Amino acid sequence: MTAPASRREELEELLAGILASGSFERPWPADRPLTDAGLDSVAVLELVATLEQRYDIRLEGEDLDARHFMTIAGLEELLARKAR
Repeated sequence: MTAPASRREELEELLAGILASGSFERPWPADRPLTDAGLDSVAVLELVATLEQRYDIRLEGEDLDARHFMTIAGLEELLARKAR
């Protein structure tokens, strides 16, 4: 049995699936803009739906601020607050 993936690894796996362009390298630096890998508004919508389902959370209001979706560090901060 393998150990559960870290939150960062889970996010990288999700992003690699959403950003199937092949420009998402792992490991992705926590502060590198996700737009460098092709994250756009359509991908953000898919990411929000995926995060809500995967972590059984509801993202709304301030949760949807762009700063949370700019980097993996921003996503980790958002999930640390929402997925307890």
